[in-house]
Amino acid sequence: MKVDKDAAYWIKHLNMQKHPEGGHYSAAFSSDELWPQAQLPLRYKGSRVLYSSIYYLLEKTEVCCLHKLSTDELWHYYSGGTLRLHLFDDNDKYTLVDMGPDIDEEQYLQFKVNRGVDFGGEVVNGDHVLVGCSLSPAFSFEDHQWSSGPSLIKAFPEYQNLIKRLLRT
Repeated sequence: MKVDKDAAYWIKHLNMQKHPEGGHYSAAFSSDELWPQAQLPLRYKGSRVLYSSIYYLLEKTEVCCLHKLSTDELWHYYSGGTLRLHLFDDNDKYTLVDMGPDIDEEQYLQFKVNRGVDFGGEVVNGDHVLVGCSLSPAFSFEDHQWSSGPSLIKAFPEYQNLIKRLLRT
């Protein structure tokens, strides 16, 4: 008999820790090879590991705070309720994406967040969501930037309340 796992199960069994963006995470895979800086686009200020991936868990009482990356990030849905990603791009376009198991309801099992897009997330159905995030080159906090609340609110005034709720405090 299949039993759904709760957030505490995943946190314990995947040895997860608190993530600075909100929620919990643990490393899944990382390459043992490096890309030298000379082979990378100019936006990278040093060598990078070839690829990395993490498990990421968000509970319904938490949010993934707004941020942007220098690298495209591929999200993979694994378990739980529905994760809603909120994306704000440089062309003043807001996009809402739901990740979950119900593809008939236009939920995604995988979704790519493009580099340079401000984004955050929240659980909109269920108690938690377990996803994975993969990047190539690998994630580095040097390639991470917290979103600017005033800039986003100026560009997207109709989403002011959402932006404020998803900002890092």
